[in-house]
Amino acid sequence: MELAYLCRARWSEVAALRQQDIVSEGLRLCRGKGSAGELTALSPRLLAALDACKAYNAGAPSPISGAYLIHDKKGRPISRNAFQSAWGRAMRKWVEAGNERFTYHDIKACGYSDQKVQDAGHRSEKMHKVYNRKMRVVIPPGGE
Repeated sequence: MELAYLCRARWSEVAALRQQDIVSEGLRLCRGKGSAGELTALSPRLLAALDACKAYNAGAPSPISGAYLIHDKKGRPISRNAFQSAWGRAMRKWVEAGNERFTYHDIKACGYSDQKVQDAGHRSEKMHKVYNRKMRVVIPPGGE
């Protein structure tokens, strides 16, 4: 979830990340759905998220096709079914604790809305409006 937030990424984009996508300049992210890819600059928070990913199933073998950043015990990417099952368990606990339910895709929108220079690879202004979920602050006349 932290990677999705920091990189404003879909689940499929996070699941496709490989160790080789971490470069000295940042984290390379290839976006889907025709969006432009990007390099997200490394920050202490992003480095901590990457370290947590590397620690998850750290003893798994590396498949010939390359090491996925987030993988199962056999070094393979996490399957969609496994992810959906884990997400469902996490959401049940979250809601039982009195919080409001949200979708994984809402994390991308939240990261986008919280970013100072809003960018998530979108090519159209329409998609920028879809993902920006913060209300505009309007100053009334005489309120400057």
